[in-house]
Amino acid sequence: MSLETTTRTIAGRPIRTCSSCGALIVWFTTEAGRPHPVDATSVQAADMNLDLQTKSHPQGKHVSHFATCPNAAKHRRPR
Repeated sequence: MSLETTTRTIAGRPIRTCSSCGALIVWFTTEAGRPHPVDATSVQAADMNLDLQTKSHPQGKHVSHFATCPNAAKHRRPR
């Protein structure tokens, strides 16, 4: 089943296209209230909260698009 042809929303969130690489992404809000792009292929219809895969939390459900986008550095905000 292809996300492109079946629906334009998942988990009640719009599916967008990354402006750099063209991948399908879904925006979640972090606990700090900031938007965070996630690869759409890692989102299930029942997912309501962000559960990122990280080095310290490898069992997380969602894959950050910053980890897979070849142009991620271009979009990161300076700390």
